[in-house]
Amino acid sequence: FMHERYLIPSLLLLPFAYLSCRDRRIWIPFLIYSASVFLNVTAAMYIVDPAHRAARGLLYSIMTASGGALTTIGTLVLGYVSWSVLWRGNVCAVTAGPRQERGDVRKWITLGNTERSVPAWTGKEKILLAAFTCVYALIQLMNLGSLKTPQTFWDGTEPGESFNVRLDGRSHIDEIWINGNIADGGTLLFLSDAGAQQVYTQKYDDMFRWHSIHCGMDTDVLTISLHTGSVRINEIALIDESGSPIPVRLESASGTQSLAFDEQDTIPDAPSYFNGMYLDELYHGRTAYEHLHNLAPYENSHPPLGKLILSIGIAVFGMTPFGWRISGALIGIFMLPVSYVLARKLMRSRSFAMAGTILFAFDFMHFTQTRIATIDVYAVFFILLMYERMYTYMTLDYFRTPLRRSWVSLGMCGVFFGLGTACKWICIYAGGGLAVLFFTTLVCRYRRSLELCGNRDKEIRRRAEKYPREAIETLLFCCVFFLLIPFLIYFCSYAPYYRYEASVVTGPYSFSDCFRTFWRYQDFMYSYHANLKATHAYQSAWYEWPFTVRPMWYYYSSGADRISTMSASGNPAVWWVSSIGAAVLFGMRAAKRVDRDPALLLIGIGILANYLPWVLVSRCTFIYHFFATVPFILLSTLYLLRGIEAGRPSISWIKWVWAGAALMMFLVLYPGISGLPVSASWAAFLKMLPGGRIMYGA
Repeated sequence: FMHERYLIPSLLLLPFAYLSCRDRRIWIPFLIYSASVFLNVTAAMYIVDPAHRAARGLLYSIMTASGGALTTIGTLVLGYVSWSVLWRGNVCAVTAGPRQERGDVRKWITLGNTERSVPAWTGKEKILLAAFTCVYALIQLMNLGSLKTPQTFWDGTEPGESFNVRLDGRSHIDEIWINGNIADGGTLLFLSDAGAQQVYTQKYDDMFRWHSIHCGMDTDVLTISLHTGSVRINEIALIDESGSPIPVRLESASGTQSLAFDEQDTIPDAPSYFNGMYLDELYHGRTAYEHLHNLAPYENSHPPLGKLILSIGIAVFGMTPFGWRISGALIGIFMLPVSYVLARKLMRSRSFAMAGTILFAFDFMHFTQTRIATIDVYAVFFILLMYERMYTYMTLDYFRTPLRRSWVSLGMCGVFFGLGTACKWICIYAGGGLAVLFFTTLVCRYRRSLELCGNRDKEIRRRAEKYPREAIETLLFCCVFFLLIPFLIYFCSYAPYYRYEASVVTGPYSFSDCFRTFWRYQDFMYSYHANLKATHAYQSAWYEWPFTVRPMWYYYSSGADRISTMSASGNPAVWWVSSIGAAVLFGMRAAKRVDRDPALLLIGIGILANYLPWVLVSRCTFIYHFFATVPFILLSTLYLLRGIEAGRPSISWIKWVWAGAALMMFLVLYPGISGLPVSASWAAFLKMLPGGRIMYGA
């Protein structure tokens, strides 16, 4: 037996075993054991915590059974690999590519990106990708949010209205917990039978989370009255000194007043991110709820589509933390196969695509941003899709492909551009990059058409001669799929706004009224971002992002020697290495030590289009604005490593060590990005690790 945390460094024995025998199969039990250790440590630090005894049920059984099953599978696989290597002498080494002259760096870089085709898909590859995605999904959805929060509310609108709450005998009320709904603000009075009084003013940030106020009353009857304004209260809980809810029964309640005490089974052990909103969920989660219920939309500084996607989870699972976070979490999971496909095409390598997917999956920003109910995840997801489709169009065999078939990927790219822009305007920056890629492709194909006009193949010669006309037709096609259709998607995404205004205005609501509403919000959005002068304690400049100089704290809670925190930052093993790798790659390209290549062009444009605009932005910015750039700097470093590895096959293990380092940092620092409560002493230890200070000492 050993303490759970001592299992983490023991995993390093397997990478050392790989360095000794160079059998690539060793990485399979390494990944399996990593997942098992993760479940083990999570159970030990959270499920078994006395403060979370309620979790010792089905979830605990599933986690322990899954960890045991993974450990058994890993042991069987490791036993087979050990028998195969030590007894039979059968080593399954990494396949080495053609060896290049070591002095010619240009050959290292171009090999595998211009001289080899994309490998065909295999059944084993699909199963491996699906299995990895499922494992990550388990990690992603674990402790995402509660499914048990109040859904009904007391709508107090008449100052002076009151009702009584009778306790089971005379009791000491240590705290009053209040879970609020959307309201303009109002004041509640809590009056004991002895005349003691407690005042509560509902504020904006009290909604959809538990707010605690100290009470200190001894009473057997509590009178609750609306003093001023109006309130919407989902639930009220009276808490004794031990932290337990006090049983109550209502007297003289009328209308919706009883709904303030009708869901006492939803009272948590303690207020936390798990059972309430945090950070900008107060904007986007609230607005998604408003769209569902035809209320006045509050958050207007970004287009609506991201909040409409977010509202799907609320429609299915209710206005619960799990409900308002599940849509983003699922998109974060779907990002993995999308990133795999993109990396596979750019690298022309299965192994590099998998390594890149592992690195992207276990990046802190990817994990954090997909578990919070904000809209960045949807924009980045559509950016990946639109660039994947554009690269497919760029690299197809144009002069052997029917014109209309070549438009399929291009049209899909335009649709994804429209969907992304309707989520967040950062996709307009990405769209500028698409325009550069598209027109560069047209010019290159025009030059190629001039070369092919004398080709012996009649069909190719005919296509080459027709290219100027086909280019014009393609431009007209793009006017439809990159201008008209994106505008229609964007315009229609404001349907909840049109519906709400049609419900409150007198008389008919025409199409021209829709357009005026649409334009008014565009004007507001532009003015808001152009004139924003606000400052923030965790704002950061664009040059601080690549090396995580200034992270952003999303959530913090402490008590009973337990610390829970969530920080938006990057995995140093991903961001630091990728930032340096991107700089090296493009320095080599500037020195003409790397040949031109469509993959390199797409990666470079992806970085510039998503990162460069922030250099010109004067308003306060945050580290999560770097999220859309991260996949491209990661791809640039994989591209560099792929080229070098082609010339030096003996270093093919480097990418797996890199991915393993990112995974290890994710496992060790998981509490700092997930909100998992840990002891103060463990938090102090994590703070000393590379990247730990950004979570426990920022």
